[in-house]
Amino acid sequence: MALAIVLPLVFTSCSDDDDDYASKEHDTSICSEWIENSSNRYIFDYYRFYKDGTGIHGSYESDIDWIDEDDDITWYTEDNKYLYIDGAKYEYWCDGSSLELTRNGKTKYYYEK
Repeated sequence: MALAIVLPLVFTSCSDDDDDYASKEHDTSICSEWIENSSNRYIFDYYRFYKDGTGIHGSYESDIDWIDEDDDITWYTEDNKYLYIDGAKYEYWCDGSSLELTRNGKTKYYYEK
């Protein structure tokens, strides 16, 4: 009888939900193009977030209004407080026109393109 109780626990499989970004929470207020708000350079950090949990990360050159799309990303949000980009956890705040990303005590500010 003890085997009947223990065996189902041994053969319980893990879920693949962690890899399925489409089933995760996605705060649509960040679904846009974002450029780092910094006045001391001409190349800025760039993100583009899509509603399906995918996106693009790259750089933006303000002098020529050009975007260099370096990396495809996956993302999701948690509790409207945390943003996970390719597994990296950020605290975030977004009002639809401004985005703040904080990681390891460093905050970057973005404006909507």
